[in-house]
Amino acid sequence: MLPPISIVTGFLGSGKTTLLSTMLERGMGGRRVALIVNEIGEIGFDGQVIAGTNVERIIELTSGCICCSIGTDFLLAVEEIIETVAPELIIIETTGLAEPWSLIQQVRTSGLPLDAVVTLVDAAHINQEIDMSPVARWQIRAADFLVLNKCDLVTAADLAQVQSLLHEQNSRAAIFETVRGELDGGIIFGAALHDPTHDQDMQVMSDHLRDEHIATIAWQNNTPLERQRLEATLRELPPQVYRTKGLIHCTDAPWPSRVNIVCGRVDYETTRLKHPPQQLNQLVLIGVDLAALRDDLLARLDACADTPARADDWRARQN
Repeated sequence: MLPPISIVTGFLGSGKTTLLSTMLERGMGGRRVALIVNEIGEIGFDGQVIAGTNVERIIELTSGCICCSIGTDFLLAVEEIIETVAPELIIIETTGLAEPWSLIQQVRTSGLPLDAVVTLVDAAHINQEIDMSPVARWQIRAADFLVLNKCDLVTAADLAQVQSLLHEQNSRAAIFETVRGELDGGIIFGAALHDPTHDQDMQVMSDHLRDEHIATIAWQNNTPLERQRLEATLRELPPQVYRTKGLIHCTDAPWPSRVNIVCGRVDYETTRLKHPPQQLNQLVLIGVDLAALRDDLLARLDACADTPARADDWRARQN
């Protein structure tokens, strides 16, 4: 199975490298992580900063902007990483001038699973950056997660104004306020989500996430699902649910689908398993203040089970 790819973008000086260095030093939940760093210029400084952290492999692309001029080099870098270190996650740090939509398209057309787009925002200078270049606005609009950095450099009133600006540009993205990139990677890079095809245990949340009222809900069901009902349910998840990940079986297909939902963006990937899962359907939801929503969310997912007759017919076709 191909590793998911996360994209970290943000305008020049927003704090991308600092954020990644902080998160990688903490170990990313023990996952094997590889990094592709894109810089404009012949000398790559960001890779030197990150080198030595908990990274299996770093490849620097310095021959141009990854979104418009590198192309094949990017795909070759991904192929080399997969073949040499078999990571569980590949993170791409773009140049501060990258237009992320082109890179997102490259990832998708190459058949690589897109995990999340993370955009760093400089709270003190975002208004000037938007006036300076349309790229700053495009980076905000492409994000699943907006990391509002350098919050210590602005007043509470200015911070509220920036929050309003970000919500106006991208109402779907979850926003996290940070100082010097101090943020747990468990949410934005999915480290708090276990792969439900491996085990049935809920991931233990770090103290930092628990302090921020971040929690997970695990759902399992052994009845094949009715696809339209399931997809409608997943589209209508409340905004407190930042991420949903897992495996589902629907009666309209012989193969299961992997589900990845990030702040309302839903991706399905048909897959084939070497071994049958212990439960046909396994999802993990992560978000904020989920305790009060738990019973309702589980009931909604349970209601996606197909009728007994259609479920029996599906099982008969699998044998």
